[in-house]
Amino acid sequence: QLLGYYNTNLFVKSVIDKGTHFRFTILFPIDPRPSKQENDRIKDVPIDTKKEILIVDDNSLNLLITRKTIEKLSPMFTGTTADCGTKAIELFKTSHFDLVLMDLNMPGLDGFKTTQYLKEINPDVVVIALTALSYHNVIEEATKAGMADIITKPYMLDDFEKTIKKHLTVNAC
Repeated sequence: QLLGYYNTNLFVKSVIDKGTHFRFTILFPIDPRPSKQENDRIKDVPIDTKKEILIVDDNSLNLLITRKTIEKLSPMFTGTTADCGTKAIELFKTSHFDLVLMDLNMPGLDGFKTTQYLKEINPDVVVIALTALSYHNVIEEATKAGMADIITKPYMLDDFEKTIKKHLTVNAC
């Protein structure tokens, strides 16, 4: 039954008093996320210039925790918060941001639509989804909206840091 779920077949060759040989092949898609070695290397790259990070979330506790976490990662990081997509767009029009952390489920403009508006203003801005939704459930729509990556909540601090630094390092090159 499990093999049927992966759309594959089980081949069996059995010889009396010798044993049985089972064979099957399952094709899995390649995970687009970086390998552990790449992540470890990225985490160690120093960020030596100020980085402005916009955090967009309708939950005030999430905004506070994320901003404090960002600012704790590096003295070079400054977090600015917006509690809705409309405020994020207004801030984005008047300020420079190196990276945007975007909640997906918000009233009014959701994170996908807000990202599309931000990308119209600055196509080069890096937007990372910060969501409680499953990675596999949002990857297609997030990519279509222009998001560069996804961090799922609750996140491991180490993974959070690696993802942020990866995109800030790439963006700086």
